[in-house]
Amino acid sequence: MNGSSCSILPMRINDQTKQRAIFIVAVLVTVFLVFGLYSRISRLNNFQNEAMQSTQILAYYQETKSVMETQVAIIESNQIVDEWARVEGRYVQYGDIPIIILTPHDISMNVHATPLPAEFEFSNLEAWRVWLFGFK
Repeated sequence: MNGSSCSILPMRINDQTKQRAIFIVAVLVTVFLVFGLYSRISRLNNFQNEAMQSTQILAYYQETKSVMETQVAIIESNQIVDEWARVEGRYVQYGDIPIIILTPHDISMNVHATPLPAEFEFSNLEAWRVWLFGFK
């Protein structure tokens, strides 16, 4: 067989082709690593934001808890209960002289209503004329 005939011979890969293939593979691996790194960084930022929000919410609830515990302690104290009973509840203790304020007798409880002025009845045409032109 001559050199002009087709023969199946294994192709030899030269060094330049190997370098190109290695470079392409290295670029692809680098791109995948960068995308993976970007997704990890974005997830880390999301987790940090959620942690900050959770810390703020926790601080708010701890402050609320502290305020509520203070209010419960105040409410449970005997002095506050006695003060409320005397001032708002109007309770008296043995030996107290209650003072009851009465209204004066000359004040009349009748309410005098003043009559409202009568409204004028308009027909639809008169109402439109007043609305559009401002006169009757």
